[in-house]
Amino acid sequence: MRCSLLLVSCTAAIAIAELFQDPGEAEFKSILDSQKQVFVAFTSRSSKSVAASNDVFQKAVANASTPLVTINCDQAISLCASFDVNSYPTIRYLERTEDGALKQARYRGPRTSRSLLSFLKKRELPVLTRLSDGEENFQRNDDIVFVAILNETDKAHLDTYTAIAHKHHLGFVFAYATDPSIAEKEKVRAPTIICYRNNDGDNIMLEGAFTEAEAEKFVLSSKDSVMKEFREKDMDLFMQRDKLTVYVFARTPEVSRTMRHRLIGVAMALQKHVTFATVDVGRYAEMPQSFGTEMTGDVGLVVHAPMNDNVFFYKKGKKIENGLVEDMLLTILKGKAVQDQVFGENAEDIELVVREGHDEL
Repeated sequence: MRCSLLLVSCTAAIAIAELFQDPGEAEFKSILDSQKQVFVAFTSRSSKSVAASNDVFQKAVANASTPLVTINCDQAISLCASFDVNSYPTIRYLERTEDGALKQARYRGPRTSRSLLSFLKKRELPVLTRLSDGEENFQRNDDIVFVAILNETDKAHLDTYTAIAHKHHLGFVFAYATDPSIAEKEKVRAPTIICYRNNDGDNIMLEGAFTEAEAEKFVLSSKDSVMKEFREKDMDLFMQRDKLTVYVFARTPEVSRTMRHRLIGVAMALQKHVTFATVDVGRYAEMPQSFGTEMTGDVGLVVHAPMNDNVFFYKKGKKIENGLVEDMLLTILKGKAVQDQVFGENAEDIELVVREGHDEL
């Protein structure tokens, strides 16, 4: 269900979605005929390697409003073939257009509840939402949310911002406000575009009059936080010989998010000399060992100096604190550290509790 363009609060989007499990071909056709849009996982029930992904997909129903469907390709062979399914799970967003055609969008993101819901959120919310005073929580709708603070009579900037929203609404969440009290709360003057980067709190603003080109450049650069996410394809970024690289190894997205918020201050202060990267050890399981360490809990931290290949460690079992990490980096940058030196020994001890197969902070 889509809400009207200027709806202040999209209450339908918080309803729990319906889950259709493993329908046959005829039943699936009936579902498509009765629903305007569905989120479908074409998967296998016999393959153990996709069992975890199946569970994540089904649990996402608790926070979605779009109906979710799982298709068991072990049985619905011809149905899966008709959608050109070659691997499991293959996830698609199917939407019925006004002329009756079935439009498909492939989901290519991480197999996590947060990423799945982020994908859906940008399709469930309006292209552009108008906010009123009291809608402070809207900015937390997704990892990156844009809110333009505008004057009520400023149609030119609203038209410009609307054009950007229509071009990029499948990548980001967009809203605007003309209520002066909202500008006062945010301590900005209209026109201003605020980018809320909820992954790490590194919010940025485009202040003053803006053109469409300037606004689009601002939107597209919004993912360039000082807190990077490690990807092999970006290896050159993490191997710059004139900078240190901090690798924060995290077992879960929740731990990664906590660490990004905790370390954003030192990352911003030292960004000219240090690159920060969070590493998903579920995806890069061998990476901690390649730097001479092991995961004994949910999080670990090492510093690598590409210029001489030296590695420095934050002591295991200690709370990773912003100030101690900053002291560690300054010591290394001043040339006062030695290879394999361990830092953070005076930090607070972490109580490791085994729960559901993981050590937790």
